Amino acid sequence: MNASRIVDYLQLFEDYAPAPEKEPPGQVASKSNNFDNGHIFYALLEYVIKELPEREHYTYCYCISQKLLRVCRAKEHNVATYFVDKIGEQYNRLNQDLALEYHSLQSIFNPVMAYYHYYLRHDYDNAEKYMLVLLDNIDFLIGHGFRDGMFMKIEQYLNTSRVYFNAGRYDESARYGREVMRYLLSNAKETFEFPFSDVLASQNQLRSILDLFFNGLIFKALANPESGSFFQHPFLLSVFANMDIAYNELIAPDTVKALEIFLLISEGKEEEGLDMAINANIFHEEVPASLQYFVLSALLNHQNAGDLLSASLKDNIRIYQEKALKLSVAQIDALRPLSAII
Repeated sequence: MNASRIVDYLQLFEDYAPAPEKEPPGQVASKSNNFDNGHIFYALLEYVIKELPEREHYTYCYCISQKLLRVCRAKEHNVATYFVDKIGEQYNRLNQDLALEYHSLQSIFNPVMAYYHYYLRHDYDNAEKYMLVLLDNIDFLIGHGFRDGMFMKIEQYLNTSRVYFNAGRYDESARYGREVMRYLLSNAKETFEFPFSDVLASQNQLRSILDLFFNGLIFKALANPESGSFFQHPFLLSVFANMDIAYNELIAPDTVKALEIFLLISEGKEEEGLDMAINANIFHEEVPASLQYFVLSALLNHQNAGDLLSASLKDNIRIYQEKALKLSVAQIDALRPLSAII
């Protein structure tokens, strides 16, 4: 694979022009309302209220948890402490003998308490404690019949992987990342309670979820040079290599192809991976941005092909990274492996 062949291939970006901006997606949610931040809570409320008619109390608990989340994101330490105390009062009211109420309210409080310790206090041990209890809460709810709880479970697997990664516990991080990615990509239930397709609404919903999970794992690893080299990253290989699954038929074929290229390059089979890349069609919105970014980086890096591009083509590739892949300037600067990445 010589650089001139790559340069010829990258001409596909010569006429790139950004598409009109779309409304940004929200968090993972259920089939009833794909991207409403509060939908999982309301789905849980409607499920629980059949047995526990205390809507106002549940709504209050949800509101204070969301207020804690917002002030954590704003890094308002003093206000966060106030809401932590309010949540603590609610923890003290919980009765384990009332199992459905106990696990339902814990599933509302524990994710934001984990986030508080993870993001605001950088206390990964306490964050881990809340995350692991939360997974038990969610398993109870799913076992009780709340199947939308699977959306909560997959999100918390990703969050648990992130907590372990930031703590430098890469093996544990990879284990959670691998389990949830095998589940999302598979047409079987794997180690979970039922196949993910049982609660999916559409192909678009799965694509949005895969975007979130691929990008959450890959971008985090690539941005951390201490966890491995850029193109042969042991953490990412631990997550994605040798999955041995039958892929969910709703997954876009180009996403599967991009993952195959990603793995070939990561396993040191760069020539084979790049040859496959220039004969594929992976640079479009159906393929997660992180996979596109990785393959594009490998193309530009190979034999310094990026240095041979015209100024206008370099500009277009950077615009593609910013507009199509939704990377910030800081992300592009932090993630690029060599100056060839424009």
